[in-house]
Amino acid sequence: ISADSIASARHNAQLNSLPPPASPPHPTIKTKSITFSAGKSESIFDSVSDFPPEKTVVIIDPPRKGCDKEFLKQLVQFKPGRLVYVSCNVHTQARDLGDLIRMIGEGTDGSKISGQTYIIESLRGFDLFPQTAHVESVAVLRLAGS
Repeated sequence: ISADSIASARHNAQLNSLPPPASPPHPTIKTKSITFSAGKSESIFDSVSDFPPEKTVVIIDPPRKGCDKEFLKQLVQFKPGRLVYVSCNVHTQARDLGDLIRMIGEGTDGSKISGQTYIIESLRGFDLFPQTAHVESVAVLRLAGS
């Protein structure tokens, strides 16, 4: 998760008339409705522990290899209300979403957790590179259940 991405997000928020973000000494930018955080994916959830998970949307755009298991475990433990998974590799996206849905149903330690799962609300492909075989895919998931 790069600081350059945070700068782009700050610019985009300004273009969309969101309240101007504060400039704290750390890479987290907060507005009334949006927060951007930069950090290592292995520990990003440590910086959002005070966020209400059920009201939080996590947007991920991993490299072509997809997400690693440790990141997915942290994501399952945090349980955001919504997840947006942007991918340049539909195969790793499908693998990761399958793992995520299995993990939320089983728990990160393999024990059964009843009643919760992620439901795919939308799955769209975008042919941004028409001269190639590559497509971008965006999946929107919602946490459902008790």
